[in-house]
Order: sequence, then C-alpha cells, then structure tokens
Amino acid sequence: MKCKVCGTWLPLGVQECPNCGWKINDQHGGTNSTQQTRKKSKKWLLGIFLFIVMIVGLVNYLPSFVDHYRFMDFEKHTFEELLDNGYNEDPVLLKVIEKRDNVKKYFDDILDFDCVYTKSSALAGRKYIDLISFVVSGEKDGITYYLSYRFDKNGENTSQTLGFDYYTNVGIHEKLDLQTDSQIIHSLAEYIQVNDADDLLKQAYQVFKKNDDHMYEGRITIGNKDICIDENELVDSQVSYHINGSISCNN
Repeated sequence: MKCKVCGTWLPLGVQECPNCGWKINDQHGGTNSTQQTRKKSKKWLLGIFLFIVMIVGLVNYLPSFVDHYRFMDFEKHTFEELLDNGYNEDPVLLKVIEKRDNVKKYFDDILDFDCVYTKSSALAGRKYIDLISFVVSGEKDGITYYLSYRFDKNGENTSQTLGFDYYTNVGIHEKLDLQTDSQIIHSLAEYIQVNDADDLLKQAYQVFKKNDDHMYEGRITIGNKDICIDENELVDSQVSYHINGSISCNN
C-alpha cells in the first residue's frame, strides 16, 4: 500500500507514513464522514417528501372536515318547529316562510288544486339555520305536481325544481308520452322562469334508456338545468309503472 500523500510504500500493519506522517485512518474517516453526510441528505429528502404528502392530504381533507364540523351541532327541524323554538324573529326563516306561503297561494288560487300540501326542513345550529328547503305539492287526476326550493343560510335561493309523479299501466318506454296536464306543467315552468319545458322534457326522452331489469331513465344537463324522467316497473302491484320527472334550475 502506498502513502496517499507522498507515495511511499507502507509496510503492513503501520498506522501512519514514516516519511510524511499521513495517518491511514484519515482515509476511512473521510469515507465514513461522506457516508454519514449522504445518509443525512437522504433523511432530509425523505422528511421533505413526507411533509409535502402530509400537506397535500390535509388540503384534500380540510373541506370535508370543515363541512362535518360546520353541521356537527345542527339538528333538522320543520319551519313550525323552528318558530316554536326561538327562531320566530329570524329574518332568514321569515323570508323563506313568506316565499313558501306565496307558492302555496299560487297552488290554491291559480292551479286550483283540491288539496295542497307543504313540507319543510332546515338545519338549526346555535347561531343560525342552514340548508333550508320546502316543497309545495298538489294532486289532480291521480298525478302529483310540485315545486321545491332550496336556500342557503343567508336566505338566498340556490335552486328550484318543478316535478311530477304518478302511477300508470302505460310505460314511457312503450309510448314516449307523459300523461301530465300540459297546462299545469307550463304554468309551473313559467313560475320558476323556465320557458322551454316541453323541449327539455323531449330531450330527456331522446336519451331514455334501460338501466336494469325494472328501470328506465333519461337524464340530461343543459346549462344550469338538470332534467330527468324515471320509469320504474312495479312487481306484484295492481299498476305497472311508477313515473316521475323533474326540471331543476341551479342558481
């Protein structure tokens, strides 16, 4: 073995060069130091990688965590229950109730249904209410027609839907025609400012298809409108099919 400094041949077993004093252990010490530096670098890179993964995971989880925490202390109530439990002066609730009463009056006076029904719900927390909604429905010739509305915690209308529901022995897949009253459908559509209800429902017909052994459906989205028509074949029933459809407008 030669000295790394002066090139002198070194006998076996010596610990340093007799000529220049170079210590043989300095070579190994340098190697160990390099190896330790590399190990530390790898640990730093691994730590940075794990930190990035943790941050990405936290960002992805945060919205669902916030939503969960946001509604953790909320309970579902009807409007009447809220009025009886301290929200009788809440401006958002009173605003939505006024809207519901106007829709009910429209069903009573304009559409002239024999019976009109309302259903309401909202999540009530310690400081405010949220996810507020109501449905007003009426029945004529065995067909139920309805309007439903959704509101946020500020009382702003986020969506409205017109819909219908009935039972029949003639399926839509057999005859592409609804048994609904066209005048009622048009009136409901105008009330929520939808001027092309017939065309929207026809486009849903065009994609009407069988999903399983007992169900057909046609669903489309055009702009801010979601249109769907469903037909469920009923087993062991006096009628053959359950039909329901809707046009929803998202604000």
